[in-house]
Amino acid sequence: MKEKAFLFWLYQIKGIGKAKRAILLKHFKTAECIFRVDSASYQGIKGITEKDIKGLIQAKEGISEEKIEESYNQLKERQIQFIVRGEKAYPEKLSRIYDPPDALFVRGKLPDFNKKSVAIVGARNCSAYGKEMAEWFGRELGNAGIQIVSGLARGIDGYAHSGALEGDGDTFAVLGCGVDVCYPPEHISLFTKMINRGGIISEYAMGTAPKAGNFPMRNRILSGLADGIIVVEAKKRSGSLITAEIGLEQGKDIFAIPGKAWDSLSEGSNSLIKEGAFLVTKPNDVIDFYEVKWEKFSQINKKNEIFLDFKQKMVYSCLSFKPKHISIIIEETQMPFWEVTEAIIELQLQNRIREITSNCFVIERD
Repeated sequence: MKEKAFLFWLYQIKGIGKAKRAILLKHFKTAECIFRVDSASYQGIKGITEKDIKGLIQAKEGISEEKIEESYNQLKERQIQFIVRGEKAYPEKLSRIYDPPDALFVRGKLPDFNKKSVAIVGARNCSAYGKEMAEWFGRELGNAGIQIVSGLARGIDGYAHSGALEGDGDTFAVLGCGVDVCYPPEHISLFTKMINRGGIISEYAMGTAPKAGNFPMRNRILSGLADGIIVVEAKKRSGSLITAEIGLEQGKDIFAIPGKAWDSLSEGSNSLIKEGAFLVTKPNDVIDFYEVKWEKFSQINKKNEIFLDFKQKMVYSCLSFKPKHISIIIEETQMPFWEVTEAIIELQLQNRIREITSNCFVIERD
């Protein structure tokens, strides 16, 4: 418990972000040691600047171990969880993503990972159609027991959260600021309801302001917590498409709601469909997708494996209609990169699998 309190202290130091914390913890081993050493010990550490050292010294001024414990206990009294990577409560899903957060601040609860979770993302300046679809999908999926994850932003995010609450479902927001900061401020009512009917989640320290650079970073957590991502409305270059791309790399199911061919707000979602995302026009499409028994795909695989050599069978057997990134194929087959690549090329030439985008593959439908 004591080390966790010191980690909380370290997290609250302005100017000491993820990379700097990693350097300090690698050098000193524990946050308690970082606090206890004299100022001279910070000198000469590669990657730690004079400005960083000044920040560390200031963070220690007038601060005792008792005050650190008191500050950490106040966090718990406010019913805010501080979950450090490696703890049992830390989401296993996030442990598997690229650049997992070192810790999470949580108000409310984390998603129940025994249930399905879907992220709904899209444009801030959405159309009336986008609003209606986000609310509809959020409400019906929430009512079906599928948890809704989004980013609490204006537009699609907010409407998806609201819909989930209307459907008596659980909904979770991943923020680009501290969990004690409601952004945008007009979502304060939604923010408050979600603490009781889901959770507010962030990797950023308490009091962190919503800076532009924080939002792209939080997207990896947003997609990481979900099983699938639904893009409602998105321009050709948008944060929603970045989230979908990250999700694809994480092996998530990508869904897109089609829009008008001439509408710039639908360019991104329409292009995702062209690239292989699952086209969905109603909530039941997603509900039915997750009720499918994946054993069905195993039977298809066994039927087709007869004509394949050993390496091709290894690769083919771990694929389904659900997109899978080459890095995951390598991990599951325990085969070298070049052997997996060779098998993939052969399977593509035989029209047994296809690449949908960015080194992600699915089996061909009959």
